[in-house]
Amino acid sequence: MALLTPAKELAVRAKLKEIFEELTDIYVFDRPRQIVSKQHFEAHTTKTILGKKEIRYLEFYFVDFVDLDDEAQLDADCVPVDLLYEGQIGFSYVESRSDDSNSFNDIKACILDLRNMFLDNGDLIISGITYELKRMEPLRQLRIERHPVTEQEMHLYDFKFSVGVRE
Repeated sequence: MALLTPAKELAVRAKLKEIFEELTDIYVFDRPRQIVSKQHFEAHTTKTILGKKEIRYLEFYFVDFVDLDDEAQLDADCVPVDLLYEGQIGFSYVESRSDDSNSFNDIKACILDLRNMFLDNGDLIISGITYELKRMEPLRQLRIERHPVTEQEMHLYDFKFSVGVRE
């Protein structure tokens, strides 16, 4: 019995997109750069905050898998697997707004909310199959740089996480 199928990975990604959108209230891309132009990207990722337009998005995508050696599962003729994902959170750089808020505090809150979600929500149940959310880890530190599509200064944070597939 194969634990890893394209349909299962797609179901995991769809559920994660739903959870991420609900948690962050920003646009979520669930595969690499679903963008055809700068205008297309901005149309999907722009939010109005205190009367000004800002870009905010979370992007994540499947990158690989790791088969796990699990003696108990081998007897059941199946191999447990971890699905590996990478992602990026991007927020327009805003030094200060009229209410004294700023984009650094906003993206920091988003990163910490995601981290806490991974720590608190150990399992996803999709069609009777248990998927275990694993720890979110940084790939690159939070930074400010020019975004390759929008050419705006943005806060960017790259991260990775895995989802264990067990039956």
